Amino acid sequence: RLLESRAMAVVLNSPEEVGAFMVAAQDEPETDLPNHPLAQEAHQQHVRAMTAQRNKRGPLLTEAIGKWSQIIEMGLSDSRDLALALYHRGLSRLHLPTNQFKEALQDADDALSADATCSYAMVLRAQSLRGLERFREALEQMKLYCEAQPDDASGWQIAGQIAQNIDRLEGTSEAEAHFMKWAEMQLEPALSGEAKHLVYLSPSFHDL
Repeated sequence: RLLESRAMAVVLNSPEEVGAFMVAAQDEPETDLPNHPLAQEAHQQHVRAMTAQRNKRGPLLTEAIGKWSQIIEMGLSDSRDLALALYHRGLSRLHLPTNQFKEALQDADDALSADATCSYAMVLRAQSLRGLERFREALEQMKLYCEAQPDDASGWQIAGQIAQNIDRLEGTSEAEAHFMKWAEMQLEPALSGEAKHLVYLSPSFHDL
């Protein structure tokens, strides 16, 4: 699920990291887009927005949203294509400086109504809820994603970051278990048994 892991990074990271991802994505032939003649143009508009200076990002993202809206309004017969178009519009809304988290959440909900298996939309929904400071709902959504995509370690990383918001508000320590799961999955190919146990005990483990 490499492409979906990359999609997680788009939603997860800082604007600077998102921009770096988008630069790399410009030459990515496997970008998961709906089957529509305008889809690549809309995607490239989002790429231009995320690689632009911060003060110029808003108008470019608004243009991308407009292009995705045009695609959606023209109609997409395939439910997966519709879900992807809604996801991409929601992603642009998520990154708007004006913080259109409610609109992004609606796009995520509509995408999942079109295709309940669209994992991109699951994470968009979680991050939209996070932007609305509905952290507990966001965490539950990420847990659903982790159940649906058990081989994607990035889901547990995002869950851990959302749980950090809960920990700061409620004085709990939920994030650690999610980061431990993420690290375990990252380390699984290389470590096993006693070696893995020693990594858990290492003072530098929590810096992973």
